[in-house]
Amino acid sequence: MLRYRLKQQKGSALLVALMLMVLLSVIGVQMHNDASDELTVAGNSWDATSAFYAAEAGQAIAQSLLWKDYINFSSVSPFKQAGKVGNRQTYQYFLDNMGIYDGQETELAANMEIGYGQRINSVVVRRSDVGALTELVVTSTGTGPDNSAQRISAVYQAEGEAFKGFDFAVLSNNINCIFCHTTIDNVDRYYNTEDSLKGTFDRVKVASLESMLLRTGSADSHIGGTLYTRGVVMDKSGNIINDLSPSGKGIDGYKFDTTGKIQEPLTTTPLVAAAGNPPPPMENLYLNYPTDESK
Repeated sequence: MLRYRLKQQKGSALLVALMLMVLLSVIGVQMHNDASDELTVAGNSWDATSAFYAAEAGQAIAQSLLWKDYINFSSVSPFKQAGKVGNRQTYQYFLDNMGIYDGQETELAANMEIGYGQRINSVVVRRSDVGALTELVVTSTGTGPDNSAQRISAVYQAEGEAFKGFDFAVLSNNINCIFCHTTIDNVDRYYNTEDSLKGTFDRVKVASLESMLLRTGSADSHIGGTLYTRGVVMDKSGNIINDLSPSGKGIDGYKFDTTGKIQEPLTTTPLVAAAGNPPPPMENLYLNYPTDESK
């Protein structure tokens, strides 16, 4: 009887051992599955991150093309020096030269391998000119090693009215003898090489708010527009000068039309003081110009 009971106990122990082995196997399989899932999640996370970095690289390319290249850009009309920021007008001119036009999408880059299985699929910019604002929406798409994709959209804005030029080429309280073999002209007209633009450039304005000293007899100077004085014009001895024409004191102008556009080819003309109160517009000389702004 005792022996039988011992056998029964041994059988129970074996059963318990088998159950424990099965349980441990299940736990082991579950742990293996969990580890595999974690590796899969980690792999997916790396692929997504790689794709995001590729899309970011596309944005960096766009920034270089749309801004750094603009800084190094130079043009004659509108005038912009390389290395200078310029203004909204020159930026729009730069975009036009790149083939990036208002209301259109333009591809900046596509299918670029950047290493480690990463690729820049596309970089596209859309330009919109609205009022005093030029807006660029740049969308870049990148892929990771498993071809998973990420997309980034960024908005860049260039604000401010387009620079229309200074109202006056020279504006000073006192002008002291600078009109000596001097020509004051519209810079865009001077550098223009396109025949179709001739006759479209505005006259320049020169103004002295208090007094003006003019070299008599041989000034040999030209103004491509209008001279304004609120004070007197004198020679070096303090004598008042009323005749500024070439036959008188050696300073003349270039003809411009009734809208203020310089006529081309250039034609010299005497500076003749405007008469009347208030004086009529679009004359080439105003002596003792009224200080009353309503005039």
